Amino acid sequence: MVRSRLPEELTEEQGATWADEFMESMRAPGVEKESFFAERRGLGRGVGLDENGALVRAMKPGAMD
Repeated sequence: MVRSRLPEELTEEQGATWADEFMESMRAPGVEKESFFAERRGLGRGVGLDENGALVRAMKPGAMD
């Protein structure tokens, strides 16, 4: 991966490579993110959207709202 602190330090080719690699890395969560959110769900923390797009919050299994 092309690493630089300032975008203006990249050549046009490096900038295009960086953009391609960044977009690929954003397509799906990595192992660390999956683990982080699995732990949050297990603790009943966080919110998200259900299959209909409605806002829902996570709850511990067996908890009642």
